Amino acid sequence: MNRKIICSLISASFIANPAFVQAGGGGFGGATEITQILNNAELLAQTGQMFQQVQQTILQVQMAQQQLKNLIAAPQFIWGQAQAELQQLTNLVAQGQALGYQLANIDQAFSTKYAGYANSSPINFQQASRDWTATSLDSIKSALQTAGVQSQQFANEEQALQTIQNIASGSQGGLQAAQAGVMVASQQVNQLQKLRQLFMAQMQAQNAYMAGQEQREAAKRMSNETHFKTHVERQPTFSSKGGKN
Repeated sequence: MNRKIICSLISASFIANPAFVQAGGGGFGGATEITQILNNAELLAQTGQMFQQVQQTILQVQMAQQQLKNLIAAPQFIWGQAQAELQQLTNLVAQGQALGYQLANIDQAFSTKYAGYANSSPINFQQASRDWTATSLDSIKSALQTAGVQSQQFANEEQALQTIQNIASGSQGGLQAAQAGVMVASQQVNQLQKLRQLFMAQMQAQNAYMAGQEQREAAKRMSNETHFKTHVERQPTFSSKGGKN
């Protein structure tokens, strides 16, 4: 969601609800309020954008996996093509890792802006990000072992996939690398689906917090209005005899 779309949506809501305009009008206060709404909307939109990127990465990993399967099943195995697909898979795994870090980054930004959010969220997304990254690396090691590749203590996913490419010393090695790539892709799809669920949970937690904030603000406004009406001075009235009532 870009800034133009958000502006259009907010403008439409003001037209539909003139009371909103009156409440925010009268000087620079209204403009500041609109900017604040824009900032909040953009912050919420970040999680949705990450969710969409995870979904897109899942589809790309599945495509790379299918291409490797097709190459393995072909009458003549072509290592050059398989190597290109493995490089693509390497890039996608790195992309997935970056998305995993974004889960924590967005949570940090939201918690910084809204001090009460961290205590209200049902999930510690900072820890969830670290756990997901570690589990993702473990799943790659497991896939390599299943494919007959000796796994080592890799510092990150890219090093693990680089090992797959390095084992190819001939046609048999290349075939083994492609088979390992298929298994890694399968594991990565599973992990990305879990990451997608985490981003969905993050969106729900953020929306729930913002809805609660809005309810509290509405209750506060209503209380202030009631207090104001109760304490408004009565205008004096005059009797026919000239005295005040």
